[in-house]
Amino acid sequence: MIRNSTRRMRLVQRPRLRLTLHKRVYVATSFLSVLALAFVVFINLYDARQAFGAASGDYRTAATGNWNNILTWETYNGSIWVAAVATPSSADGVITIQSGHTVSVTANVTVDQVVVASGGTLTNSAATLTVANGTGSDIEISGTVNLNTGGTVTINSSAVISILSGGIYNYNGGSETTGAGWAVNNGGTYVHGVNGVEIPSGTWGSTSTLKITGVTSMDPDNCNQALGNVIYDCPSQTANLDFKDKLTIINGDFTVVNTGSGSIKFDKSSTNVTLNVAGNYYQTGGTLKMTNMGNWNVSVAGNFSLSGGTFIMAGSDGVPALTVGGNISISGGTLDMSQYTGNTASKGIGTINLSGNFTQTGGSVTETATQIGRGDIFFAKTGTQTFSITGGSITNTINFTVNSTTILDAGNNIFTGDGTFTLVSGGGIILGNSGGISSSGATGNIQVTGTRTFSTGGNYTYSGTTAQVTGTGLPSQVNNLTFNNSSGFTLTNSVIVASTLTFTSGNLTTVSDTITLGTAQSNTGTLSRTSGHVIGHIKRWFSSSTVSNILFPVGTSSYYEGANVSITSVPSGGTVTANFLDSMNSYYGLQIPDDGVMIGTIGRGYWEFSPGNSMSGGAYTLDLYANSLAPLMTDYTKMHVIRKAILADPWGVSGTHAAGTGSNAAPVAHRTSVTVWGIFAIGSAVGYPLPIELVYFDAKPSDNVVKCSWQTASEINNDYFTVERSSDGKDFIAVENINGAGNSSSTKTYSFSDENVSTGIFYYRLRQTDFDGTSTCSKAITVVMNESGEVSQVSIDKVYPNPFSESFAVSFNSPAREDVEITIMDVSGKIMSRDAMACEKGINRYGFRNPGTMANGYYYIRISSARKSAMQKIVKL
Repeated sequence: MIRNSTRRMRLVQRPRLRLTLHKRVYVATSFLSVLALAFVVFINLYDARQAFGAASGDYRTAATGNWNNILTWETYNGSIWVAAVATPSSADGVITIQSGHTVSVTANVTVDQVVVASGGTLTNSAATLTVANGTGSDIEISGTVNLNTGGTVTINSSAVISILSGGIYNYNGGSETTGAGWAVNNGGTYVHGVNGVEIPSGTWGSTSTLKITGVTSMDPDNCNQALGNVIYDCPSQTANLDFKDKLTIINGDFTVVNTGSGSIKFDKSSTNVTLNVAGNYYQTGGTLKMTNMGNWNVSVAGNFSLSGGTFIMAGSDGVPALTVGGNISISGGTLDMSQYTGNTASKGIGTINLSGNFTQTGGSVTETATQIGRGDIFFAKTGTQTFSITGGSITNTINFTVNSTTILDAGNNIFTGDGTFTLVSGGGIILGNSGGISSSGATGNIQVTGTRTFSTGGNYTYSGTTAQVTGTGLPSQVNNLTFNNSSGFTLTNSVIVASTLTFTSGNLTTVSDTITLGTAQSNTGTLSRTSGHVIGHIKRWFSSSTVSNILFPVGTSSYYEGANVSITSVPSGGTVTANFLDSMNSYYGLQIPDDGVMIGTIGRGYWEFSPGNSMSGGAYTLDLYANSLAPLMTDYTKMHVIRKAILADPWGVSGTHAAGTGSNAAPVAHRTSVTVWGIFAIGSAVGYPLPIELVYFDAKPSDNVVKCSWQTASEINNDYFTVERSSDGKDFIAVENINGAGNSSSTKTYSFSDENVSTGIFYYRLRQTDFDGTSTCSKAITVVMNESGEVSQVSIDKVYPNPFSESFAVSFNSPAREDVEITIMDVSGKIMSRDAMACEKGINRYGFRNPGTMANGYYYIRISSARKSAMQKIVKL
């Protein structure tokens, strides 16, 4: 039941939703009628809106046509626009030429209050159009007005002609009076398409345009107005024209497109004349000569762009100056800075003062003077400007000067030509070429063939992308010096930095030269470091005062090993030269007691500090950045700074120990109250954080065999050792392999006896091989076996115990029965004990007891005979 009733309800409702065909047509017709009515209302309203503000007697165009044809016009009767019964004149109201309509003046007519709307055109080619003086603008142009040959425009002296934005007035021929009040507003254009006729006087908006197109043999007068944009495009020109003082103020852009077969120039008729261009200068063709005689100058506040044509500065005489506040861009054409034909040194010089960037991708910068003329380009920005040349050429005598306020970024670009290059005091240059700057020759950024002058008061930055040398042109002293190239640098000659030395990126290798910061105690200079360091020698000045954190950024090609000095007690003042050497250190002088531990091992590499210029006295704290030890570091806090005066001396200590800081990955060792300079390294107790490679390797003849012994303080990835032997010192053979300890931080001692030895001279060396197969060799040791196969000199077999506390014994081998002297010395060479004994051929023994005068530390025992001597270190605990 429910299902059926639902179906019935739908059957009843469905017809109510249907319309008959007749009804559909009726509804559609009604809708179209409403739409048509709305359209009529819209048109009327639109027409009313257009008529809004119109007054009775106003005219407007109804179609394109002649001025004197009534079909061209319609007039406003106070309510609506109606067909005109007469053509308009100055006696009527506002006369508007509407968009899309062109009106031609074919009969003389006097007009006033003419409006040429945007898209409308008024053309006069056959009659006289007289403009009367009424209220407001007498002609207001938003469209186009054409005055052609055959037409005349006579303008009342008090009339106002206004060219609005988008409006164009084309003076292509005929004649017009120019004494009227012209107003070329921003965006408006006056096209001067005639020859030898003056430009109308008026007011020119800064973005208005005067376009000169019709010059053939005579330049236009009355150009000495405050103009907006000026475009010179005269393809039919045949004469070389002189504007003299006619063009002085351009508040917009100045563009030279075409001068035909002729040229334009600006010879002055009075002194200190300058053409001021507030916008940009563009030249795409034609020939412009700044001056043939005299000193006409051009000042361009914006950019100077040359893509075609020829821009000549000094002609047969004169010294003109072009000042550019923006950039110079040359992509084509020729910038000829001098065509001087005389020989007076003060003449024929074209000068450019540039405050922006210089970019050349094509074209030519040159001078074609016949004798001594030249071009001078001054980089004159307060700040950084760039020099880029990727195309085109710079030839002949073009001189370049970087002013005192300028930093010139040359990148990898090269200065060429026959002129000079001068960096004045206070000026700066950024160099990207791999050759830096050279004093002569075709290398580096500066390759002019004239004199290259680099001031000692200049600022120099090396900022390339490939490895750079500083070059022979870098003065021996500079003001500021900056290094910013991750690929690194090599110092060509020693240099003094008077003010600031900056390391932004990259390492400086000094080879045999030195970089010095500061010039005296009163001028110690400033160091700024982000990254990078010196591989070699750096010297710094110190004053006679306490000062903190004087950094010596030294290191190797792989590691930064900086040293930081803080003066805590006043010295005499002077210089300190520092460098870091990557070398295995001698163990001579170890063991050293220091702050409760015995320093028995030493890390690779050492810092060397040399005082100079009367630097003496005082005390300082020394911080050493031991980054090369980081891969082997186990406890950075247990690093000790040890010292010796010269390389041949034993190691000792100066000052007071301070615990290491930083981390195992970036350890820093410290020493306070240091009173002397010298050589410093990082030491520690045996078994602590400084794993090293080989402590010693020795080979000695004994009882018809050669005994080889060696010791390591620690081992990293050590697979095995190989004892190698040679009879000529060149070709070695493997004698025996001895397993290594793999990884060890404690001292390991190894030995091997070579029994297969005959009479003669032999050479032994030790090869160490890692698990990855890489290997290194020790230096070779010479061993001499006599004819009987016996030893030929006294040698120490062993010392036991070693270290000792109260007594020890030494066994030694003598080649014969003889007297020997046994001496005990400290690390400074001071004799602690001396004894003698008669020994037998072969093994002998000697016992020693501490007399109580020996402190804990490192000593040597020496056994001397007529057959030379043998020495070995011993440790007293």
